Amino acid sequence: MRCFCCGGDAWRQSHSGYARFYYVDRPIGTESGFAVFGCHTDLDRLVLPTALIVEDEIFVALDLERILTDAGYQVTAIAADRKTALDAGAKAEFAFVDINLRDGPTGPDIAKTLAREHGVKVVFVTANPGQIGLPCDALGYVRKPFSERAILAAAALAVGEAHPEAANDDLVLLNRGVSDA
Repeated sequence: MRCFCCGGDAWRQSHSGYARFYYVDRPIGTESGFAVFGCHTDLDRLVLPTALIVEDEIFVALDLERILTDAGYQVTAIAADRKTALDAGAKAEFAFVDINLRDGPTGPDIAKTLAREHGVKVVFVTANPGQIGLPCDALGYVRKPFSERAILAAAALAVGEAHPEAANDDLVLLNRGVSDA
């Protein structure tokens, strides 16, 4: 993540509730050090981790969007079908993908394409994990109905802010190697 003002590396120092606290590694006088943003307090000026939501149930999609944006992630698009998802895929670092969408059970194919062609980390959010099919290119899955905790754990894992050991009954890993790519 980079600051738009100074180009310094930004990262999350701590996470408390929904708030993110960012620091920038940039020169301070003649020394390089860690500094709270000061002039960088506007989170819109940061390149935030980006998410794609692939879900045809609008209320579920909006709930995912609320959870992610409240936690400091940027949702690039909400897609309800394969075409829309693949068109938006290049803009996302990670995606939450349902299995059964408006155009049928296209979630696994969407996940495969997003991961292989765009390097997107995929987490399925589904009531039907048995339909995922193995092997697959997804990091794991969260079962519907989901908890906010499960979504945030999956997002943190997808962007490298958590280790695979953070997975639990709410977040089931399918492919540990995907998180290391």
